[in-house]
Amino acid sequence: RRITFHNSQREERPLLLGQTGNKKAYYATPDIVAGHPATHPMLPTSSDATWWDVSLVGDVNANEEDDPMTTPNADPAGSLERIERSVNCIMLAQGKLYVFALGVYGRLARIYRVDRAGLMVSPPFEYAKQPESISEFLTRFIKPSIPGPDCPVLGCDETTWGLTDEEYARVRSRVRKLEGTAQGTAAVIDPIEQCRWFALGGFAKNRTEYIGYKLVSAREDGVFGRGTAVWKALTTDGEPVIVKDIWHPLSCLSE
Repeated sequence: RRITFHNSQREERPLLLGQTGNKKAYYATPDIVAGHPATHPMLPTSSDATWWDVSLVGDVNANEEDDPMTTPNADPAGSLERIERSVNCIMLAQGKLYVFALGVYGRLARIYRVDRAGLMVSPPFEYAKQPESISEFLTRFIKPSIPGPDCPVLGCDETTWGLTDEEYARVRSRVRKLEGTAQGTAAVIDPIEQCRWFALGGFAKNRTEYIGYKLVSAREDGVFGRGTAVWKALTTDGEPVIVKDIWHPLSCLSE
């Protein structure tokens, strides 16, 4: 297992969640993006890579003064905002519970861990003099406690996962029967990488599972909050339902 990086050069990388019309897609501008070690060991080219391909981002700055943790008057549209936007894209695209990012400020670096409730930031360290800090972080990052094709890195939600080609074909066939084909396939079902399973009831044997096949709406304007997403979905018997997916800490009661 290894992770590969790509220089994204802060180009606008849109989050395309089945959007139509002239609405401008939510986007982020990371300096560096990394692929998934299990499913995407090598990233596509810059123009082809999407937020479904990205596991980790980096924001690179030339000066230590660009560090938002130590500079009170740092540019509000600077490093921290770029990291938050990139993290939000990954969380929305992949249903992650939390996402890591690297911030580089001159000779110093920080590791960020971000979820919907807030962020934690490591103390700054000199990455050239302490390369073991980056090495240890990446080793832990690509070796989660429950590894697998649907959980290649830390931060995965074990109650949601992707569809196989066979599952997607069955869902597409069922959706066509339910909604017809006059609008075209893309209008009634999202691409396979965007569809996902949802499990309610934790790890109990009698838990309920649904297949989200079309994202109806999602809150894209900020990483912090509930991260609400509404899906058209099917039960395991093929019956249509609506699934509302939200993030909340375990200390809060379920809705």
